[in-house]
Amino acid sequence: MPAPEANARRRAVAGVVAVVATYLSFLLHAQFGFLALAEQRLGGAHDLQATMTAMGLTGLLVSLAAGLFLRVGRTRAWIVAAFAACCSAALLSLACWSPAAFAAAAGLVGASTGVLTVALATDLRRLLPLHRIGLLAGLGTGTAYFVANLPPVFHGGPVVQAILPAAGCLVAAVVLLLAPESPAEDGAATTRALRREDCRGLGFASLVAAFLALVWLDSAAFWIIQETVELKGQTWGEGSRTLVQGAAHLIAAVVAGHLIDRGRLRSLLVATYALFVVSFTLLQQGHLPVSIAGPLYALGISTYSTALVVLPSLGARGEGLVPVRWRAAVLYAVAGWLGSALGIGMAQDLHRVPVAFMVA
Repeated sequence: MPAPEANARRRAVAGVVAVVATYLSFLLHAQFGFLALAEQRLGGAHDLQATMTAMGLTGLLVSLAAGLFLRVGRTRAWIVAAFAACCSAALLSLACWSPAAFAAAAGLVGASTGVLTVALATDLRRLLPLHRIGLLAGLGTGTAYFVANLPPVFHGGPVVQAILPAAGCLVAAVVLLLAPESPAEDGAATTRALRREDCRGLGFASLVAAFLALVWLDSAAFWIIQETVELKGQTWGEGSRTLVQGAAHLIAAVVAGHLIDRGRLRSLLVATYALFVVSFTLLQQGHLPVSIAGPLYALGISTYSTALVVLPSLGARGEGLVPVRWRAAVLYAVAGWLGSALGIGMAQDLHRVPVAFMVA
């Protein structure tokens, strides 16, 4: 195999591993295991709210700041440093017992995740081949969701959900360090996934708004499911139910990635919204529909999650376009961190996803 082709393959492997580790760190630890540990050890709703606020606010601000400081130094170095910080945050969180300690750890989790997500999205098109960036990002996204839904992991408790992501971050950092350097990028290179107008101005703003709505809906529904024993048992229950969810995640992510490469990104966002509306409606109907709603919900999550990973990297980098690092910074700050906070807040206040809100 010629050296350039072999190097490209090694970079692609490193890119997929990095996507897997990033999603495991965010989903399994930041949004699940860490908060479960804080709830277990703190107990008080006020203390837990302070921890969540510290994480969300830090993540939002650092994500925006990353658009500035990614201009300094190599992006690959920032990714490796962020993986090391995420690993440290996960392990240090196990030593937290007081509200102050959890708030400090939450800030570290938010900051390290903010840097990691923006830096990886900025450099993704230098790691993955542009003509298959959606498919490979989908493979990484789906794999992370599948691993997170394995019964020993999903039901393993906060310790497992801290150690496994920490190990994943360590592996990803090493793989990236060993991967060959990327060649100089062709600024005019583009994909079929986005029009030029989608990378700037109102076109990009409309995509950010779409992801904000989807993350808002997803966060609200997931919080309600996790806080409702009956719904949690019928969607992410024991054994086969969790595996079904994981398989649905993996299949949907890979298919979504393939369709993104074929220029179907906006259509996938509409499909995700439809899946969410159907699954959220079924979740409120009773016992039988819930078993159908769970996999439909998982299909929607992985579809938009794959699009969320690759969106900043799609389209050309020509003059007049929003730089990739700023696309990532704004997208993850607004849609990711703000959308999650608004969704969880709505779920805590209303304990449901209002039909009027889905229509709006």
